Amino acid sequence: MKILLTGGAGYVGSACLRLLKQSGHQVVAYDNLVEGHTRAVDGADLVVGDVRDTALLEKTLRDNQIEAGLVTDSPTLVAAAKCITASI
Repeated sequence: MKILLTGGAGYVGSACLRLLKQSGHQVVAYDNLVEGHTRAVDGADLVVGDVRDTALLEKTLRDNQIEAGLVTDSPTLVAAAKCITASI
């Protein structure tokens, strides 16, 4: 399966990336590299960009024929946590 991994060059993302690759998946890491590092993607494809850049995100999804996504980037997780907290 082709998976887009946001935050793929960060600590949690790179650990997920390794496990996904070991399981036979093709992984595209998507990271703005504010906290991540290129060496953490371990040979996977890396798109340097911000998840808030919808044009680049859509292009990445389309060009790589992504079938699934996994979110590990900080801005998205923080936004999700705020939404969840506000709804409780």
